[in-house]
Amino acid sequence: MQPIKITEVLEQKEFNNLINNLPYIKDALHDSGRSRYMKDSNYITDLGKSLEKLAREIFKESNIKSSYSLYCKYFSKASMEMHKDDNACTYTIDLCVRQTEPWGLWVEDKEFILNPNEALCYLGNDQLHGRKPKDLGSNGSVEMIFFHYVQPDHWFFTHNR
Repeated sequence: MQPIKITEVLEQKEFNNLINNLPYIKDALHDSGRSRYMKDSNYITDLGKSLEKLAREIFKESNIKSSYSLYCKYFSKASMEMHKDDNACTYTIDLCVRQTEPWGLWVEDKEFILNPNEALCYLGNDQLHGRKPKDLGSNGSVEMIFFHYVQPDHWFFTHNR
C-alpha cells in the first residue's frame, strides 16, 4: 500500500474542538531524546474511535478497530529516526494538529508535508517511517496525533486486557 494523504480529516467544528481541548491534556510524558511530549487521554482515545469508519474506508479493511491513540508535541531539536512500529499499529493515521513550520514525514523513501487537519495514512508495522532531525527553535513546535488501528483478533484486544 502506498501512503495516502487526506485533507480535512475532521469537520471544522470538530477540529476547533480538538484545538480547544489540547491545553487540558495534562501530565504529558517528556521524551527528551526526541524533544517531544507525549500523552494519551480519554478525549484522544474517543477521537480515534470516531475515526474507525474513515480508517476502514482508507485501508479497505471492514472490521479494524482503534487500538490506541497518542498526542505528541515536538519542539526544539526534534527527531524521529526511521523505524517500523512494533506495537498495535498495523494501520496508522498521523494527524497534523498544529505547527509553527512544516516538518516532513517520510514513509519509505518519500517525504510528505502535512498541514493542520491533514493526515498521512500508512502501515505502521510494515512501512519504514520517521522524520529527519529538525531544529524547531526555542518557540517552534509540531503537534501530531497518531491514531492506530488493528484487526479485532490482534493481541492488543486478546491479551492486553
